[in-house]
Amino acid sequence: MLKRFRQISTKKLIFLSLIGPGLLTAIGDNDAGGIASNSAAGAHFGYSFLWILFVITIALTVILDMCARMGVVTGKGLMDLIREKFGVRWSALVIISLFIANAAAVVSNMGGIAGGMEIFGLSRYIGIPLVAIAVFFLLRWGSYKIIERILLLISMIVLCYIASAIVAKPDWGMVLKQTLIPSIKITHDYLMLVIAFVGTTIAPWMLFFIQSMIVDKGLTIKHINIARWEVWLSSFLSDYAISFFIIIACATTLFRHQIRIESVSDAAIALRPLAGDLCFLLFAIGLLAASTLAIFLLPLTSAYAVCETFGFEGGLNKSPSEAPVFYGTITLLLFVGSAVVLLPGISIFPLIILAQVVAGVITPILVVFITLLAGNQRIMGKYVNSSFYNIIAGGTVAGIVIVSIIYLGLILSGKTI
Repeated sequence: MLKRFRQISTKKLIFLSLIGPGLLTAIGDNDAGGIASNSAAGAHFGYSFLWILFVITIALTVILDMCARMGVVTGKGLMDLIREKFGVRWSALVIISLFIANAAAVVSNMGGIAGGMEIFGLSRYIGIPLVAIAVFFLLRWGSYKIIERILLLISMIVLCYIASAIVAKPDWGMVLKQTLIPSIKITHDYLMLVIAFVGTTIAPWMLFFIQSMIVDKGLTIKHINIARWEVWLSSFLSDYAISFFIIIACATTLFRHQIRIESVSDAAIALRPLAGDLCFLLFAIGLLAASTLAIFLLPLTSAYAVCETFGFEGGLNKSPSEAPVFYGTITLLLFVGSAVVLLPGISIFPLIILAQVVAGVITPILVVFITLLAGNQRIMGKYVNSSFYNIIAGGTVAGIVIVSIIYLGLILSGKTI
């Protein structure tokens, strides 16, 4: 009996030691852009986005599973595989698209930090430089294990959103109905938010980050089941649950009182008189934690991708002298993100939503590459994609393209309401 207990305990310890990439990717998905998109969805359209969130989360989980499998099977990052299989030209297109999306996301998350700090009375001109410097020094001189543990700790704070929604006292019957029964509006604002929803839920950085982190963590083919379980559990329990409760909190309070939000901190501030100080506090703390987590992850993802594309040394276990391009990319994005947010009079919220729309347009391109790679027998061997995965991935790309075309048609026709 004791021997059996020890075996179970050992397996649990092994599992806990290997978690990180999937959990950080899923929770990191709820950054300032995610919070802005989810808050706007709840505040402007009530519970009607809940069914969309469920469908997109299934797509996200399948796509992240493909990336995780490629990481453990090949021991290579996504950009490495794209360069080897499709050549330099396609790699250049992908890295440029990713860099644009990530730069916009860094700016939006710096804006999230600024908004969160200003809620508590701290000027962005003090807070943003302090955060940027702290992230810079930790990424430059911290080891992989130290950084991963700090990020996991920050990610736990984001769970505040679950509590904030419960405090708001939603109509759970209506929540269930709107989750199971689709409702669609063919309007400019609705479709733009759908695209932004895709961009923040299946964010381009996530697809690169999880695979690079799996490689950097040293997971191999013998860890494939653990890596895949972590992806599935993290996607539904972390990404879906947090986004789900952000929408509920805002729909229950802001939508009911027809309050629109125009800044990343508006949602938290507006919740205070409607749902009380506790809901306000939990929402504001979640905004700060989620944005700070993303400021670590986004520059890191870009650095991995740049090094994989051009063959430079990279990784958190490398020193700055061993990987100058890796750390130089991180420094550049932190500087640009901080500088843009500190420009006088800049409006952050439209920029945040735009960043998610840009990501939503780029996502289908990346999903095509990932599906082709994960479906390649020579690369994946017996871990090649099943028909189910190919159908989900193909349906995701088709859905995004169709919504984008309809949205573009509304813009060109002048029908913006």
